[in-house]
Amino acid sequence: MTKVINSIGISILFFIITSFNHIPNDWSSWTTSRCFKGIDFRTRRGDFNNVSNKYEWDVQFRNRYNEDVHFSFTLTPSYIGNTENEDLTDRIDIKANTTHFNKQYYNYSWFLLNESQSPRVFIGKMKFGEDKDFHYANCDN
Repeated sequence: MTKVINSIGISILFFIITSFNHIPNDWSSWTTSRCFKGIDFRTRRGDFNNVSNKYEWDVQFRNRYNEDVHFSFTLTPSYIGNTENEDLTDRIDIKANTTHFNKQYYNYSWFLLNESQSPRVFIGKMKFGEDKDFHYANCDN
């Protein structure tokens, strides 16, 4: 009887731990941007969002340039082709030689996507130094 109760207790404890303490999948390897040789990114898939029927995806950026950068970006499902600059939904600022850190206490940004394997990351509207005018940098990669 004691073994049965212990087994049930362990099963319940396992269920509680796995239900409430989800640890997202590991980050992918760093990938260099197709356009900017000093910008790397990586992604990881989180939970499936039952409300939107999409996966939560995180993206993290690394700036290897010796100056601050500012750029727009988006994540899309892998079946989407190239994205125009007008479709870039988020903008971030990254200090020289650092990894992206946003103001919401995370060091990554997240998206909901209908993609289970590997989303595409698009970067554009890059500026070096200050983010003041509408003159964007050309690709250097």
